[in-house]
Amino acid sequence: MENTTLYERCNKMIWDIATVLKGVVYAKNMTFSVVRLLFLKYVTDNCLKADNSEKMMNYIRVQRMFAARDNEGGQAAVYPVLQMLDETYGLNNVLTSALNEYAKDLFGTDDSWGRKNSTMTHHKAVMGAVAELNLEEEAESNILGKTMVECLSATLDVMARDVVSAGVTVTPATLSALATKLVKVEDGETYADFVSGAGLSTLQVVGDAKANIINSEINSECAAVAAMLYIMAGYENISITVENSLARYEDEHAVADKMFIDAPLNIRKIIEDKNLSSSYLAVEKAVNMLKENGTAVVIVPGSTLFGMNKAQVEQRKNILHNKWLKAVIALPPCFYGAGVGVNLLIISKTENENVLFVNAVTNNIFTFSAKEKRINTLTEEGIAKITEIVENGEVISGVSKFCTIDEIAEMNYDLTPARYASDIIAEAEEDTVTLKEIDDELAELYKKLGL
Repeated sequence: MENTTLYERCNKMIWDIATVLKGVVYAKNMTFSVVRLLFLKYVTDNCLKADNSEKMMNYIRVQRMFAARDNEGGQAAVYPVLQMLDETYGLNNVLTSALNEYAKDLFGTDDSWGRKNSTMTHHKAVMGAVAELNLEEEAESNILGKTMVECLSATLDVMARDVVSAGVTVTPATLSALATKLVKVEDGETYADFVSGAGLSTLQVVGDAKANIINSEINSECAAVAAMLYIMAGYENISITVENSLARYEDEHAVADKMFIDAPLNIRKIIEDKNLSSSYLAVEKAVNMLKENGTAVVIVPGSTLFGMNKAQVEQRKNILHNKWLKAVIALPPCFYGAGVGVNLLIISKTENENVLFVNAVTNNIFTFSAKEKRINTLTEEGIAKITEIVENGEVISGVSKFCTIDEIAEMNYDLTPARYASDIIAEAEEDTVTLKEIDDELAELYKKLGL
């Protein structure tokens, strides 16, 4: 089967299940429900990681439950499967924490919160639609699972455009695509994301299924969905914790070779009587977790670059004087339903004598396609050009410029790219007017005014 045909088949499966769920689940909850249902059928059809008769019987119980559309005892059948996968992958009960969500998806156990209808008839229809799917991999190729995840990831990304509240868990695909080029996770490296959401950016950035993945997410439902996607995609070395990991920013050890962090916006955390923004904490945690010679890309708002409270200034001074800051990239608004600009800090624990500033906000050299809800979608050409500038250290008048640490210190450690690389600055640098010429012009003006 060609990949195009397989992709179309997977898309049809997704939307067939979504169509059946429409009578049961509200739109903002539906996509996660689709992931859970397809995951349960996928692992059941393939008896994933079942190496003895007892584990096989657990899968058989779920298969019988689907085939008979029998809700009775359903949770008791699903739980052992999730528990076994949690133990096999070392997921610390991340999957079993989704049991209540499965109860709502399959069995109608609900207090109406997030579900339209919890009658037996509706949920038997869902079970029947799932039972008709065949998700068995052919010859252990694991191609179906990867393609299914690719389709589901695209669906989750679309969901964030249609449901603004979902955008808090989804990093726009074009930003993840840019991070993929800037981070470049190599075989055998350890990749970390401590605000990982549903895991979409990790799936895009980490192409090697044998890489070591370290994730944490405060939302248990998002963490469970991420684990399901990783397992179907064939990842083996997964570590996911459900926690507010930003609160532990000082306790981290250097464990990651590569990182991509989309810091949650407009969230503040009180730590030891300090009112610290989530962006500040994210940068601190990234620096602490990053190994020597490692690279991290952290998305931050503009206030992280120019804020003048003591903590922010000291953080920028520390990163600069340790020579960890490689580049700062400014982009226009790229988040679904949000009009704030996007800034990327490239932190590299190497000897960065100078910092590259890239201003991609208004320059025609970069290509963005305008979308609804104030979205700017960075195109493939734009991604390629930004990557080329960073990799080659390319200096372009009005677009990119290297600055020394001393030059940045003179600007009160402001890291806003427009202050160093912009069309206005470029024009000023080309201005050759002398002070004498200015004095002569003023004298002529005073003479005309009779002064």
